[in-house]
Amino acid sequence: MEPRKLARIILGLAIIAFGALTLFLSTSVLLDLFGIRERESPYVPSVVVANLIASLLYLPAGAGLLMKGRWTAELLATAVVVLIVGAVLLALHIATGGEYRTGTIGALTFRTLLTAAFYLIARWSLRATDHPATPEPMNRILLPLILLAIASLQSSCSEHTHDAAAHDDHTAAAPDSTPATVHDALPSVKLDNGQRWKANPETTTGIANMVGILDTYDPSSGDPKDLKAALDDEFKLIFERCTMTGESHEQLHNYLIPIHHALADLDGIREADRDTIAALLARYADYFE
Repeated sequence: MEPRKLARIILGLAIIAFGALTLFLSTSVLLDLFGIRERESPYVPSVVVANLIASLLYLPAGAGLLMKGRWTAELLATAVVVLIVGAVLLALHIATGGEYRTGTIGALTFRTLLTAAFYLIARWSLRATDHPATPEPMNRILLPLILLAIASLQSSCSEHTHDAAAHDDHTAAAPDSTPATVHDALPSVKLDNGQRWKANPETTTGIANMVGILDTYDPSSGDPKDLKAALDDEFKLIFERCTMTGESHEQLHNYLIPIHHALADLDGIREADRDTIAALLARYADYFE
């Protein structure tokens, strides 16, 4: 079997399998199947949608390779462009202080580069042997776009990277009055050169309101659903009314992450869940004033 034909068949099957996996994962997050959204939280919708669109391009592209359709490479090129747009939107999301997982950056970069490799191999395997190997215009367009997307992600990510040593300094300085399990759940929140950060009044009020909601809740007569709804509403208002910027905003973001996850797990029935949230809220005064 000719090398080009063998490469075409193997690549076609690989792209179909990769597309099916990507389609399953993307739809699972969007539709919250199997509880995957909670495990992947915080997820970035623009990235998930870009992955979904790319998966819908992978499947016909893989089939096209098996049928030796020359339009296959164009589908893969389109998938690369879609992922690059997703990378740019992710960079903007990070730059504006949106929540994200560090792994999202690496996964999207890998997917974009892999799709670009699929495109290049598809062009090679579909090219007639008697045609001269001339550079394709699309190749010259995709490479700068990929490099631009990676540079945007790296730049945005670097603005949100925190030094591990600073976290160690903060851990030694801040009082450790919470249970070990709660403390371990906290992200890398650090002080402002040993001093607490200045928070906007609305944020401080929102935290106090959440503490009050928990304090006044009576497990014997209260509705667990109402408790969760009240805490969720107040938590959303903290984000909506926050006017903090710069490093103080980043540290607030780090502080709120474990509360976000604790609220997602809260059913209002388990006392341990309520105690976890109360302990996290109690640490607000350790970092902000």
